[in-house]
Amino acid sequence: QSSHVHPDYLKLFMDGCTEMGTGFLLGKYSNSPVDSIFSGHGTALWTKEDMDTLVYLANQKDLTVHTHAMGDGAAHRCVDSYVHFGKDELRNCIVHLRNVCKEDFALIKEHDIAVSSNMNWHCFTAGQASAFERILPKPYCNEAYPMKSFFDKDILVSQCTDTPADNGINYPFYCMQVAVTGTYEPGMDAWQPEELIDRHQFLQAMTYNGAWQLHLEKDRGSIEAGKYADFVILDKDVLTCDVQDLSNVLVLKTFFEGQEVFSVKQ
Repeated sequence: QSSHVHPDYLKLFMDGCTEMGTGFLLGKYSNSPVDSIFSGHGTALWTKEDMDTLVYLANQKDLTVHTHAMGDGAAHRCVDSYVHFGKDELRNCIVHLRNVCKEDFALIKEHDIAVSSNMNWHCFTAGQASAFERILPKPYCNEAYPMKSFFDKDILVSQCTDTPADNGINYPFYCMQVAVTGTYEPGMDAWQPEELIDRHQFLQAMTYNGAWQLHLEKDRGSIEAGKYADFVILDKDVLTCDVQDLSNVLVLKTFFEGQEVFSVKQ
């Protein structure tokens, strides 16, 4: 622990990944003889009773629970435990939420459950799409990442990554390009176009919403009098530039708490 690092979270994994047949679904994977591994409901790493106990004990010690959940079964189990055994004021979090039960949206909003989404996954190549369609029931393919639905329901979803943000596909403005176009490159068809968000919404997910999830919204996450001056200077206006140029946006300067901590060498 330090002035800028506070270990106030308990990280859990409720399941694995849907593309590996280990995401925990309420429905079932296909049961084709070619892919016998993709059958059943997937893998739940915690029973309902154990999850309830973990959430209760962690929140009693003021530890926020942050749980990886890919399938709707995993997300639903998290929501149920957070609602009945957690403290709303701790903003327990679910990350990924590849599919969400319709009834869980209202509970997520009502109980201040934090939602974190890797928005550059909101796209499939033709090969990836056909692979998912082979192992998953159609609703799980067509209703996978409800990005716009979170905003429409006033749920404070943030943008996250699984790997370092400088590895290309997780570069924040590349993620922005995918989130607003639903494609990896020009000429592709958008996947789930009804769930695409706009640039302002993505910036909100990258800034204020993340600060809110970390209980930092009074000090960070937006440029306001009395907050820390945390901001970047870019070489393009990300709200008006060509959408295909977003992945090429460069950070020229970075300021943290009012001090310049990075500058491109001229």
